[in-house]
Amino acid sequence: LLFQQIQRQEMLEFIELAKMFLQTSPDVTLTIAMGHLHGLPEEFLDFYYTMEKFYLVKKNGEIIGIVNFNPKTGQISNIGVDKGQRGKGYGRKIMLFVLSQLKESGCQRARLRVHVKNKSALHLYKSLGIVEVGRYKTLIFYFSDSIKKDHERVLKAEK
Repeated sequence: LLFQQIQRQEMLEFIELAKMFLQTSPDVTLTIAMGHLHGLPEEFLDFYYTMEKFYLVKKNGEIIGIVNFNPKTGQISNIGVDKGQRGKGYGRKIMLFVLSQLKESGCQRARLRVHVKNKSALHLYKSLGIVEVGRYKTLIFYFSDSIKKDHERVLKAEK
């Protein structure tokens, strides 16, 4: 596998690939977040790019996965493998690459979050010696477009 670090101008392509590779996740929070990534301000992309390392994972010139992580904190933010390429050991190879990168950057620990229903990922992480340190529930609250417009009208009226 070839791990190709992306350039800043490739951030939008990376996000689109992440949306595609992560769309089957049982994590509703991730699904909602991915659905709201269009039209991100350039300042956000600049900031995000400076905080993490982003890689395209290629096999024979074809992009089969993505990964991004923070080399300072050890946080693995996203790891995704193309649906048609799953079950072939690529997730393990990506994780081993990330763990080696984190070790090289001086991180003592790697951290990630995974949905409790993502059984294949949980199995992979356990086989790599990653242990569960806690569980939490996420409350998701967001406005539909019509509610958001009404809310904005109320906020404008209160100013």
